Amino acid sequence: MPGIINPYRFSGGSSTPVWLNRVKITIASAEVDSDLTDFPVYVRLSDMPSGFFTNVDSAGDDIRVTKSDGSTEVPFELVTMTVGSSVGELHFKADSLSSSTDTDFYIYYNNTAASAYATNATYGRNNVWTNNFAGVYHCQDSSTSATDSTGVNALGSGTFPSTGSGKLEGQAFSWNGSTHGLYTTSDIIGGFPVTMECWVNFNDASGPEAFMGIGRSGNLYDVELINRSAANKLQAATGYFAYGTGAVSPSTYTTTGTWYYVAGVLQYASGPYQEIYVDGVSVATSIAARYTWGPLMDRTSIGHIRRVSNLQYMNGLTDEHRFSTVVRSADWIAACYSNQNTPATFYTTGSEETGTWTL
Repeated sequence: MPGIINPYRFSGGSSTPVWLNRVKITIASAEVDSDLTDFPVYVRLSDMPSGFFTNVDSAGDDIRVTKSDGSTEVPFELVTMTVGSSVGELHFKADSLSSSTDTDFYIYYNNTAASAYATNATYGRNNVWTNNFAGVYHCQDSSTSATDSTGVNALGSGTFPSTGSGKLEGQAFSWNGSTHGLYTTSDIIGGFPVTMECWVNFNDASGPEAFMGIGRSGNLYDVELINRSAANKLQAATGYFAYGTGAVSPSTYTTTGTWYYVAGVLQYASGPYQEIYVDGVSVATSIAARYTWGPLMDRTSIGHIRRVSNLQYMNGLTDEHRFSTVVRSADWIAACYSNQNTPATFYTTGSEETGTWTL
């Protein structure tokens, strides 16, 4: 029919699905302090041009992401998208980001013949998180269990939290400070080193509040807000109810209703053995109290730390929990903060392009 673009291009009697729109995403080299490999880029979909929400499939089944050549696909995860509100959260794996030259990618859409990738497909969700990630939780679930985007370790035990407005463009988990907490039934890390990252927003900043951790009953490695010898400070701690035996931030955190990006690095082989980052900056290190991986490292948790006594529960919001089995570099953590805190500065989105592309 005149005026209608067929989503297939015919060649030799066969049909090939084509994409009718794309948008260039340019990662600013100024936001990348050193070259990064296999970095998960967060795209806040409200930054996309308005035509994206007019032309994309309402479920996002036709979305694809490619490198700068416009044809080499990369894995991506569409976490959430609401076409009517023009919002959503998408992550894709950038095989490399340069600190000296801007890096381009394309997001393709508008193909009625396309179907969504399976989560374990080559360019599907799980393969965004293959660079030493042991657990990634976007906090978009509403009941029963928290989905692990690596595809391995859903958090299904404990008491499920409420939900609230997230730091990223979706929901967060809202913890009540007394009963809410989720954990795995096994240790997903397996030994040092470990890096734990997430966004936190306290309702009550008096502490103690643990928002990520591994272990129980004495053997404990966590990232938390503490209120004992170092009142209202953020800590990355290792071992044995370890108050003051970790890297403790020099500043106190008593402001409620404020999002902080917190990362804790814990290791054993070499110092510093604990390091705490706040909003992308290393604020403290410690070489104290380094412990081997203990016999009770049998669960990984968010929203609380499950101990025999002295339970600690988060009171407030958390978003985007990530566990890694490596020491994430300072430049990696700084890039994560920049990307998630001010995405429209970390990248620029081009205008909507129209054409007929095959992938």
